[in-house]
Amino acid sequence: MITRLLMPLICLLVIAHSTAAAGDAEPFYARYISLAIQGDLSAARLLFDDEQWSDDTGVQALKSQFEERFESEVERSSSTFLENVVQAYRAYWRAKLLPSDSSRSPERSLEDRIDRLLATDDGGTSEGDRFLRLHQALNERGLHVLESAPPPMRDLFLWRAQERRHYRVNLYDTKVELDVVFIDDFALQGWKDFASLGLATTTGWVEEGVLYCLAWAYDTDSENFEVSYLRHEARHLVDLERFPLMQSEDLEYRAKLTELLHANESLYRILNDFSDKAANNPASPHAMANWRVIRDIYWSLHGKEMPDTFTGWHMVDGARVNRTARELLEAHTAQQSG
Repeated sequence: MITRLLMPLICLLVIAHSTAAAGDAEPFYARYISLAIQGDLSAARLLFDDEQWSDDTGVQALKSQFEERFESEVERSSSTFLENVVQAYRAYWRAKLLPSDSSRSPERSLEDRIDRLLATDDGGTSEGDRFLRLHQALNERGLHVLESAPPPMRDLFLWRAQERRHYRVNLYDTKVELDVVFIDDFALQGWKDFASLGLATTTGWVEEGVLYCLAWAYDTDSENFEVSYLRHEARHLVDLERFPLMQSEDLEYRAKLTELLHANESLYRILNDFSDKAANNPASPHAMANWRVIRDIYWSLHGKEMPDTFTGWHMVDGARVNRTARELLEAHTAQQSG
């Protein structure tokens, strides 16, 4: 049964390998990732063509990957059901990320391709929801599936291996017992990985009260895992039970505040990460939640609006950020409960 999913957790783990050697090009990578995870690459070509990056080998290599994936990729003939499904979703994502003037919607094109694949697969004998039937057809081929439709576009994860572990998570206001399924051996890793050329990816989500986590994404002994994965997602579980109609943006806002109120050694990394991925864009719940969090934190600390060019999180007192995040979360809870 496919049930409601909470908004997935996005992490910029892969970017560390690129920007460690990127030097002055780090703002380029941050900007490209911001465009990618908002689901709109319309401005990416102008970014790549900016002369200040013309001599940077890393940027130029990424530009070549972008051109190959989004401007010159030709679909190869595929013989297997899985390959055809992957190609259908990649074509759909490409159309969503770089919209054209076509009158045919990317969603309709994807649905038609899936219908044709399913008709060929089952001889046209099955009926019912196409995405549930797709899920079942992929399961029959030994694949685990996440197919969902959070904004701004449909997503698909396909993997072959998984392992379940049990955790007890302490939040400041409650304790949560939960299971985490660590997933690996991917056939497809979602639209954010596709859009960002592997620089950013969804690293986890919640389904039917169980957390799912990319096995390679975290050191499970680290504060990063404890705070940015377990406590972030545990807050989602608690909030969905308490506020079942809460919108994705508010769910993310609260989970990100939970990270900040519990973080110690990872606090400044988290603040910078939220800043890099923030955008006043209601169509992107993650980006919008980041934007709200950093501005609310800054206002509470300084009593004024945060400048767009602010880069001084390393100068703020960490304990004050922890307290402020808790106060903001408590105020939001009171607002929702009232």
